[in-house]
Amino acid sequence: MEKKSYVKLLNVSKAYVGLDILNIIKNLYSNKKYKRYTSKKYVLKDISLKITEGEKIGILGENGAGKSTLLKIIAGLVKPSCGEIDISGDVHAVFTLGTALKDELTGRSNIYLSGELHGMSKEDVNLIIDELIDFTGLGEFIDKPVKTYSSGMKARLAFAGLSFISPEILILDETLSTGDQWFQVKAKKMINKLCNNGKIVIVVSHSMEALRNICSRCIWIKDGVVEEDGSPESVIAAYEHYQRSRILESNKLIDKKETWSKHKDISINLTLCKDMDYHNEISSIISNSKLIITIHFAGKINFDFSSISIEITRTDGLLIFQDHSSLSNYRHYDKAKLLKVCIENFALYDGIFEVKAMLYKKNNLIAYSKKTLKVISENKYLGGVPLFNVTSDIQVH
Repeated sequence: MEKKSYVKLLNVSKAYVGLDILNIIKNLYSNKKYKRYTSKKYVLKDISLKITEGEKIGILGENGAGKSTLLKIIAGLVKPSCGEIDISGDVHAVFTLGTALKDELTGRSNIYLSGELHGMSKEDVNLIIDELIDFTGLGEFIDKPVKTYSSGMKARLAFAGLSFISPEILILDETLSTGDQWFQVKAKKMINKLCNNGKIVIVVSHSMEALRNICSRCIWIKDGVVEEDGSPESVIAAYEHYQRSRILESNKLIDKKETWSKHKDISINLTLCKDMDYHNEISSIISNSKLIITIHFAGKINFDFSSISIEITRTDGLLIFQDHSSLSNYRHYDKAKLLKVCIENFALYDGIFEVKAMLYKKNNLIAYSKKTLKVISENKYLGGVPLFNVTSDIQVH
């Protein structure tokens, strides 16, 4: 009877010991001596998992959560500090695509070399090489030296080399983000092919759509412990909710005030609308909809020496939109004291953005107003979400 593959971890922890810089500095500048010169940091804490044959496991979590360390322990590359590990089956780990490629050789020669390293003859490779070349989509570049390839092209070529392996347990670390959407559809088919014979596949990825489409089970690692373990739908939903909460909370902590003014008698107020009814304020918008930004002025403002700047930034600080205009053209409209900016097609995908209006007098900031805007997109993409929705006319001849 053929032995089935499995992975079992019981109370597995991993800690790294390093210098305690704080105590070293204290010893330098204090008469009191501190005995502890080292510190222990746990990357993984009491991880218990059971993965059975036929499962496609997705590991997700923030950078530094311990995902890659967990994979390296399963692959046998890192020893745990404590806990029990029981693995049945041949393990093949791919942590960085393209590291085994020979830059001086052509893509075609690299395919033959990869096949040879996995015990295949040239005749055996000849039977599938056309299929592999078509899989990479490299076209005429397949006969050019790999050193002329971009990083994405190298990753495609290396991914094709997975066809030569037949591991019982396959580990992939951040390889699902390889290439564009078209190539990732192919990558999904290859991973499914590797799973057809009941093999175990464990993948780490920041692409939620890739994990949804490929995995049968997801595990969320948070601060070195298992936060959620279940279906991709439930785990990814919980993780995305956590991320949205963090973004909104960090946005509040940066500056809790939505308005600020250097002078008590001068202020501006920003309003986001989707139509001409300025009272119908919004906090979220569907991608590709019209966005109207209105700015209301209050107080004695000398428009001749003032200017207004409108900015839209992502929560990580990336500037998306900026417009800086002098207010001298509006000096005859002091009674209205209202400006309007209309963006007909607000073509951003899912995310949280900050819209800010800043009032300057002789290049000095004297007041600002800001609002948080959530963009909702109905389109879901495999392999990550682009920032802009740029339509194009694609013709195939």
